[in-house]
Amino acid sequence: MKEDVRLAEETLLKFSSLFRYQLYDCSNEETTLENEIGFIRNYIELEQIRSGENRVVDFVVPGKTGYYKIAPFMLIPFIENAFKHVSHFSTEPNRIFIEIKQDRNMLSLTVKNTFDNALRNGNDVHKGIGLYNVKRRLELLYHNQYTLDIKNDEQFFFVQLNMQLTND
Repeated sequence: MKEDVRLAEETLLKFSSLFRYQLYDCSNEETTLENEIGFIRNYIELEQIRSGENRVVDFVVPGKTGYYKIAPFMLIPFIENAFKHVSHFSTEPNRIFIEIKQDRNMLSLTVKNTFDNALRNGNDVHKGIGLYNVKRRLELLYHNQYTLDIKNDEQFFFVQLNMQLTND
């Protein structure tokens, strides 16, 4: 805080916004996609402040998002995983790409991050408790209204979620 008061103030405001969203805006079973994207945007900005300069984050939301409804915190586990498992290369950029697209009532989330394949066992990509829980939640709340593809190759971990939203 003593080194950069402006950055400390900005960070505290973002934390406050995240907590406010969690405590008050998500007390219902659904929130608007616009509110969820705002929460994600604040989360990404905080992660960028925390992580330093050797991380390239592209967050893309093309076009306008409507007031379609979504279960709170449905998308964030995939984004958190990208930040948690992104590579830590010192000689090349560590990249995270996040895109949220909406076309009428269809939502598409793409998350892609670099990882150091030498540090992980490629067979346990899908075994985390966080992914298990979000898959279970998707099945309970969006049964037969979503597709989820999770995979990795030698350089990237990739998530593609497509789901139907409601606007009532």
